Amino acid sequence: EVMPPSNSSPAVSELASSSSRSIAWMSAAIVVAIMLSYAGSFGVPFLLDDGPSIVENASIRSLRAVAEVLAPPAGGGTGGRPLLNLSFAVNYAISGLEPWSYHGVNLLVHVLAALTLFGVVRLTLLITPMSSRWGGSAVWFAGLVALIWGVHPVQTQSVTYISQRAESLMGLFYLLTLYCFIRGLETKPRVWHTLAIATCLLGTLTKEVIVTAPVLVLLYDRAFVSGSFVGALRRRKLFYTSLGATWLMVGWMLLDVRQRGVGFGQGMSAFHYALTQCEAVLLYLKLCLWPSPLIFDRSSEVVAGVGEVVPELLVLALLLAASAWASFRYARFGFVCACFFVLLAPTSSVVPITGATVAENRIYLPLAAVTTLVVGAFFFFRPRFGISLL
Repeated sequence: EVMPPSNSSPAVSELASSSSRSIAWMSAAIVVAIMLSYAGSFGVPFLLDDGPSIVENASIRSLRAVAEVLAPPAGGGTGGRPLLNLSFAVNYAISGLEPWSYHGVNLLVHVLAALTLFGVVRLTLLITPMSSRWGGSAVWFAGLVALIWGVHPVQTQSVTYISQRAESLMGLFYLLTLYCFIRGLETKPRVWHTLAIATCLLGTLTKEVIVTAPVLVLLYDRAFVSGSFVGALRRRKLFYTSLGATWLMVGWMLLDVRQRGVGFGQGMSAFHYALTQCEAVLLYLKLCLWPSPLIFDRSSEVVAGVGEVVPELLVLALLLAASAWASFRYARFGFVCACFFVLLAPTSSVVPITGATVAENRIYLPLAAVTTLVVGAFFFFRPRFGISLL
């Protein structure tokens, strides 16, 4: 366990040293709840992108052909994602084209991501200045965030649709990057921060959305640890230089991105795609709070002009402005708000994704920010009532 700062209260210190049983029980509850929720997913067949990514993907047929496994065809769903392709190759070695092992790995990845989120939130409440107020509720608070996030219906696509392992596996590495950074704040910083860089690098080999991880870690450092961007960069110059260097790998993985229907010059302008995302982002937020209706394959319609999305544009601008204001006025609250937009930025801003202008799997990680805000609101006003209601 990471111990709280030396100047924390005795109650918090006692909690950190004696909460192993509570952590174990909460972790077990998270695992069991997720397993029960997705017990029926093993019968889901290969669908849509599973064809080119798995069924027709010759590069996953033999683990011995490592070079071929790590160089997937650019046109498929695994293009530019060698680690994702490797995971499918392992599944193929286990069960061929029987989907059960693929679903097993998807479920395992999601469980590990939920447990990592549990660790991220819990450690944040224990080892940062927030420990004086929230340390005593850390296990309950973090456990409820991870539990709700893990069984939330909007996660269905990311878990049961085999090809969307790209989203969940990248999400796991994204969360591990943040978790290792937080662990390194209190103990063995060289070891843990090296692991943070390594997990971020693994994420770049899985899906490009992890490109925002260095930014999010810096925002976290500024909000919870250093108090300013300058202070964070000065104290951990080598770490941020190394973490930022993972962008070179992202750039390399994106060299053939046009063959995947992503990027400019694909028949969809950045302006019209951005207008479409005004609707999409608010839809994602709505699905986080009220997940109905959930639609597996949403249309790829594009908004033709500003007049079609004036209300959405105004609401989104207001939310972005409020998030930016909160980031400077109330840094820790603002960080959680900013997470929602930072995590969505690669897929829901101006870079066109012609094959799917709206997709529910993109809410996989942003949902964690919304869940944290909702749980935090209950704990802030009525902790005991909040636990019961949640």
